[in-house]
Amino acid sequence: WDLVRVTYHVNIDNRDGKQDFRYLANNEVVTVKAGEQQEMESDEPIVVSFDRGEGVGKPARKNLNKSGTYKIAVDTDTNYLDLFATETS
Repeated sequence: WDLVRVTYHVNIDNRDGKQDFRYLANNEVVTVKAGEQQEMESDEPIVVSFDRGEGVGKPARKNLNKSGTYKIAVDTDTNYLDLFATETS
């Protein structure tokens, strides 16, 4: 077998945001300020939890299992915050 270690490079993009975005990753609260980005790197898929705006006790949990940029935006179907993988060229 030819095993290769995978490293995940993730960028949380809040450049279009008007408010700071807070999420939980590895039991640590991380803040991405409005207008900024946050880079993360891990040898395991990155799992984040955050408040989508649905109310107390209903956090979203996302498995960011592909390297790339994830944009913070409102899901037009639900009107709640979400993370969307952006297309790379």
